[in-house]
Amino acid sequence: MERVKPFYYDCKLRFVVPDSEDCDLLLKWRNSDRVRMNMLNDQLISRDEHLSWLNYILQSSKNKVWIFEYKCVPMGQFNIKEINNKNRTARLGFYIGEENAPTGLGSAMLYLGFERIFERENIRKLCSDILSTNKISLHINKKFGFQEEGCLKQQIFRNGEYIDLVLMALFQSDWLANKDRLRDLIFEKELSID
Repeated sequence: MERVKPFYYDCKLRFVVPDSEDCDLLLKWRNSDRVRMNMLNDQLISRDEHLSWLNYILQSSKNKVWIFEYKCVPMGQFNIKEINNKNRTARLGFYIGEENAPTGLGSAMLYLGFERIFERENIRKLCSDILSTNKISLHINKKFGFQEEGCLKQQIFRNGEYIDLVLMALFQSDWLANKDRLRDLIFEKELSID
């Protein structure tokens, strides 16, 4: 797979549009083997189940879901759920859905997502539950500064065995302290005209 270091301006997060192509796209991505095997619920989702979930998400103030686009092409999904305004906490969900998406776009998507939720949505702490077998998500979360807060041993039954669930968190203060370094690492440096 091709590796890219995208320009910041080529990447965008936009809210999911109700009753649009977004619905079918999210369902296709969510039911793909590549995405599904890393979800806490690895069952195939029916269209009715998906529509019910999406309508709930879009009408709830406790959840937000965005489509990540690279050069105007949808590539993935970023969401926060269980938003608690009093404690300023939320839970993270994300994936790159397009099978042939260039490597590096997951980091770009997370950067835009964290920039939005820590700076515009004013979330103080973002929690993430990751299957111990999902090495890519564990790696990318650590790259962004997530710290392990615990582990639920043998929590999920999958493929004939029990798997651990790793509990991680990223604080707004850590994001702000590392934001510039991460931007330089993830995005191509933009040319300045003097």
